[in-house]
Amino acid sequence: MNEVEELIRLIELKKNKLSQIAKKGGLTNQTTVQCSQELDILLNTHQKIDQNIKQKNS
Repeated sequence: MNEVEELIRLIELKKNKLSQIAKKGGLTNQTTVQCSQELDILLNTHQKIDQNIKQKNS
């Protein structure tokens, strides 16, 4: 599994975890917010990698 595939897998896992946490604790719960911030970091990393790949291919 390459870096991008692993990152996508981690993003999907974090999305599922966030959904479960939000259902139990609500959207403003500290644990929900923390998980959301962790997902943001993963998504930003994916976006940067995607941009780098596009720049190399242009």
